Amino acid sequence: MNIKNFNFHWFGYWKEYGESYKKFPSIKDFVDIERNKQYDKIKLLEYLRKGKVIGTTSGVNFIHPFDGEHLSGSISELTDGHFIWMSDLVIYIEHYNLTIPEVWLSFIKKNDYKMDKLDEFDAVDRCINKVNNELINMF
Repeated sequence: MNIKNFNFHWFGYWKEYGESYKKFPSIKDFVDIERNKQYDKIKLLEYLRKGKVIGTTSGVNFIHPFDGEHLSGSISELTDGHFIWMSDLVIYIEHYNLTIPEVWLSFIKKNDYKMDKLDEFDAVDRCINKVNNELINMF
């Protein structure tokens, strides 16, 4: 899996998180300094931070994919109603040159970095069900 052929509706689950995540992609396959430099990071990171929280757990359950230390604080899953990602994604984009899949970036740009209103439970529920079906074989 890489930036161009990653066609799932989830992003940010890494094999580096630990043994339970061994079927997931390596974060290293999504690091691209040149592509990351092209991002409008202010808009992109703001978009990612505004996702609706759908789950939160302790960060100590996860290993930092770049330094190998356990995370501290909490980590959340966020959604825009179409994709689901982990809250630490913004750190890796901002400080480690992580890039996001083309299909997702195109979606975000097409919507001018504006997120759909997620007041509607059904939109979030549909997204969660779609992602659960994609993830079922990963664990």
